[in-house]
Amino acid sequence: FGFDAPGAVFVDSDTRDNGTMVMRNIFNMFGGDAGNVPSPNPPPYPAYASELISPPIDISAADRALSLSVTQFLAYLNTPTEAPDGLQTSFQVSTDDGMTWSAAVDVNPNFPTNTFRSNRQTVPIPSVFTNGFDEIRIKFTFATDYYFWGLDDISIQERIGYDVQANQNFFAVPDNQSTPWSQLQTQYFMADVQNNGGLTAENVMLNLVINKDDTGEEVYNATKDYGNLDPDVLAENDFFDPTLDLPSDESSLGTYSGQYTIFHDSTDVITNNDTLNFAFAVTDTLFAKEAGRTRGIFLTNDRAWYIGNSYYVPNGENWYARWMSFMVDNASDVVAAGGANTVITNLYESDGDVDGDGRIGPDEYGQTPIAFNEYVYDGTEDEVLITIPIDLEGEGVQLTSGKYYFAVLQYPGVDDVDQLAISASEDINYNANNFITDSIGIEQYSDVVDLTSEQPNFFSGGFGGTSVPVVRLIIGDNPFLDQPGITDVEVALPDNYEVDVFPNPAKEDFNLGINFPEAQNMLVRFYDQTGRILIQQEFDGVQQARYNYDVSTIPAGIYYIQLDTDAGTRIEKVVVQH
Repeated sequence: FGFDAPGAVFVDSDTRDNGTMVMRNIFNMFGGDAGNVPSPNPPPYPAYASELISPPIDISAADRALSLSVTQFLAYLNTPTEAPDGLQTSFQVSTDDGMTWSAAVDVNPNFPTNTFRSNRQTVPIPSVFTNGFDEIRIKFTFATDYYFWGLDDISIQERIGYDVQANQNFFAVPDNQSTPWSQLQTQYFMADVQNNGGLTAENVMLNLVINKDDTGEEVYNATKDYGNLDPDVLAENDFFDPTLDLPSDESSLGTYSGQYTIFHDSTDVITNNDTLNFAFAVTDTLFAKEAGRTRGIFLTNDRAWYIGNSYYVPNGENWYARWMSFMVDNASDVVAAGGANTVITNLYESDGDVDGDGRIGPDEYGQTPIAFNEYVYDGTEDEVLITIPIDLEGEGVQLTSGKYYFAVLQYPGVDDVDQLAISASEDINYNANNFITDSIGIEQYSDVVDLTSEQPNFFSGGFGGTSVPVVRLIIGDNPFLDQPGITDVEVALPDNYEVDVFPNPAKEDFNLGINFPEAQNMLVRFYDQTGRILIQQEFDGVQQARYNYDVSTIPAGIYYIQLDTDAGTRIEKVVVQH
C-alpha cells in the first residue's frame, strides 16, 4: 500500500520469489499517503484502467482450443466507464500484433465486489479469437476505482479434449416447487448446453427423466439431439418437444425428482457438470416457490418493501385462498432495536404484465389487494415459518380461473432501525422457466418486488429469478378457516363405522381406534390447519385396529385426521397440547 500496514499479502504463486505483476489502483488513488485514503468518505473515487500486454506468443503447435491460467490475488469495487465491456478483470486477444483487440473476456465471472480472492484461475480463450492464427498477444485489464489485481505464473495451454456441460444457471424447472393438484398445468423443459472442451463433441444428446419418488414411476422421459458441437458452441433456448401433463387430481400427489443428463460419443474428462437435478412436489393445498430458507435478504437502503411470490391459478372455481405463510431472518434484532415490528400480508389478483413494460402496476392488479392481514413480531420468530389467515376477517377468498395471485409481505419501515430481512432461497433458479413460459405466451413469474412505502408497482422479474422469498399461499375448497382445508367429502362414513381418537387433547401421542362392521381399504391422512399433510398411510382390509401417532415434535395446535374408505369419509379434529 505504500505505508506501514499491520500485515502483508502475497500472490500465492509457485514463482512469487522472482516477483509478480500488481496493478495497484488503490495506490494510484492516494499516492501512497495514508492521509489521502478517501474512506469513510463516499464515492466517487478516482478510477483507473491498468493494462498488462504480453509479447507475441507462438500458438502454431496447438491442435485444439486453448485456455488461459493465472495465479492471482485481487479485489475490486466500482466499475468505471473505461472498463472493457463493463468488466473489471478481463483479458483480450490480438492476432495482428496489438493493432486491434477482441471483445473482453471476464477472468472472474460472478465475483462480488469488495471481496478478496486468492486462487489459480483458468478461463477458456474463445476459439473464434484464435482459429487460423499462429501468433497472438494477450492483454489483461484491471478497471476499477479501488483495490488491486496481482498476477503471476500466467500460462496458455491446450484445453482438455472433451467437456460438454449442461448449464447450471439456465435450465427449466416446474413453475413452482410445490403446486396443489387442482392447479396443475402443462410444464415445459429446456436446458442450455455448451462445449467447454478443446475438441468437437460428436452426437451430443440431452436426456430428461422425471420420476415419482414414492412409486419410482417414470412420468417423463425425453431426449434432444444437438448433433456435433464445436468448442465454445452454446446450444441455447431449445425446448423439449414433449411436455409434462400430470393429471389434475389426487393421483398426482407426491414428490418428484428430475435429472437432465448429457451424452455424446466421447467420454467427458469433467463429469460433474454433465447432470442437472431438480425436485418438486404436488400437494393438496400448498403453493410454494422453495423448499426452505437458504439465506436472508437485507435491503439496507430500502427500509420499506413489498416482496412476495406469484402463483398462477388455472382452475379457481370452488377454490379459496385460505392462509399465507412467510419467514423473516432477524425479528429479534428489529424488536430489540425498537424498530417497526409489524408486517402486512397482501394478496393481489392480476392478469399479469399486460402492457409488457416489466412492471405490474396498480392498473394491472386492481389498485388494491383482495385480502390483507397483519402480524406483530415479539422477537422470537427468527427463521420461523409463520402462518396466518389470508384475510383480517378470518375467511377464505374466492379464487378466479386464469389469474395470477401475488402473495406479498409488506414491511412499512421508516427509520434506520427498521431493517427487517426477508428469508429467501437460492436453491431453485427460475430464469429459464420465466423465459420459456414467456416464449410460448403463458408467462409465469417467480417473485415480485417493489422497494417502496407507497402503492407498489411490482417488478415482474423480482430478484432476477435466482432468489425467491419464503412466502407461500395455502388454498382449499372451504372458505371457513375453522374447518379442514380438505373437504371433498362426497359420502360421510356411516355412524356404525366407529372411529375413536384418544387421548384428545394429545400431549406426546394419540391413538386412532377402528371398529368397522366390515373390512375396508383405508387411506389415512393427518394434516394441519393449512392442509399440509404430515402423515399419509394406506391400509388394506381394515376392520378392527389401533394405530399410534407421535406428535411430540410438532407445534401445539389444531390438526385433523381424515379416513377415506369405499364406505365413506370421516374427519376428526385432533388437539395437540404440550
